[in-house]
Amino acid sequence: METEYYCFGDFEFTCGKNITRNTSEILSVGLVICDDNYKIVESFYCTARPAVYPKMTQQCIDLTHLSQQEIYNSPDSNAVMRIVCDLLDKYDCEDLFVWGNFDMIGLYSDAHMHGKRHMNSEYIRDVAESIYDIQRDLVEQLGLPEAVNIEELSGVFGFTPTDGTYHNALNDARGLYEIFRGAFTTDLSKNKKLQLLIQKRLDRIEKQRIKAAERRRNYALSISLFEEEREYIDSFPREERDEARNRFLDNRYIVVKAILHHPDFEDFVFVGFKPPKKPLAVIDEKYSEEKNPGSIFTSPFTKNNFAKMLVEYQRIADKEELEV
Repeated sequence: METEYYCFGDFEFTCGKNITRNTSEILSVGLVICDDNYKIVESFYCTARPAVYPKMTQQCIDLTHLSQQEIYNSPDSNAVMRIVCDLLDKYDCEDLFVWGNFDMIGLYSDAHMHGKRHMNSEYIRDVAESIYDIQRDLVEQLGLPEAVNIEELSGVFGFTPTDGTYHNALNDARGLYEIFRGAFTTDLSKNKKLQLLIQKRLDRIEKQRIKAAERRRNYALSISLFEEEREYIDSFPREERDEARNRFLDNRYIVVKAILHHPDFEDFVFVGFKPPKKPLAVIDEKYSEEKNPGSIFTSPFTKNNFAKMLVEYQRIADKEELEV
């Protein structure tokens, strides 16, 4: 059977004051190529001189630890990308695996900047077309609830740079290789560092969710509760009241947000759906029955007259949730 090869890469780009995602240029590239037994067969690293803004910002120097003289003495990025293309061809790699969605953007930005100087960007564009963001695949394979950075994740598999730091293109490419290898060759359930990382991320997400919910509920009280609303909340037994209040404020937030975001409008329409689908509130002139199929409750309301309507919907929603 013919050997298959995988190429992992990382790029460092210019950054800092007055540099945007559409004006960034390549500063360095690192590649790690392995066979289908995960044996590294070749590594490559090279710095590049930006075509338009070769002088780095202090932020860029601090992040990449590259020296200005190193960049001034480097070849143009299109020449460097020609070597990258040759390596991809040598190992018949259709994809260049990267972590995150910026590398492709940065490469096309660099090609655009070359165009400003009427310089060739053929190989830069070829490399950009080979980019494959493997982040989502690995996040799913590892059972992570969200993406993390290469530094944090490669440490889970025992990798730390022996020469230099992270945000060095070769070190980050090596880190990505170690993550990929670990994801497909080890028993993830026995990796205590990975399980700890997953739990930390789950805890953080839950804390963020709780904080966001509390902000929404505080916002919902930007307009004081009306008597009908207080009576509805107080109708629940004490042990159920906090939960009922939170459910009610989550829906009230939608009404209050519509009112406060459209101060020049008086008439609105509230559209409720079967839970867990969230209701919506729109200004009257933008409401369309055809655009809201499946609604179980529809009612007009005004800035100063929505309490009875909202309580009515909440009672229906409570009943629907019980039936589910």
